[in-house]
Amino acid sequence: MTGDPATHAEEGFSLIEVLCAFVILSISAAIVLQTVQLAAKSSAMAQEKMKILTAVPKIELAITTAEAGNSSSPRGETDGLHWEIEPVPFAEEQDDEGMARLRVFLPDGERHYDFLINYRPRLP
Repeated sequence: MTGDPATHAEEGFSLIEVLCAFVILSISAAIVLQTVQLAAKSSAMAQEKMKILTAVPKIELAITTAEAGNSSSPRGETDGLHWEIEPVPFAEEQDDEGMARLRVFLPDGERHYDFLINYRPRLP
């Protein structure tokens, strides 16, 4: 009951074909995984930036309120974000209005964002 050797050799896949298919699938899976990770990271960064950008007007309001309340602290916390103000020196000093760097720190403390805002420092 030996069959024709030519028909018997055509059944199934060879080891080389299986290994090539495995390599192609592995490369495809790695590319998909990297794409998903990049999308997740981009989404997290977008949410982080949106949180910062919605907090900046609140911080500016807190700064204005603190100036009216005679508070001399150029730092604080709003919506869980720490911030501080550093006046930007100009060649011409203006007593009425100036610019300052608003530095907003993320809760983890690893990163921060800088903004340039109008700032009127209280005179002692």
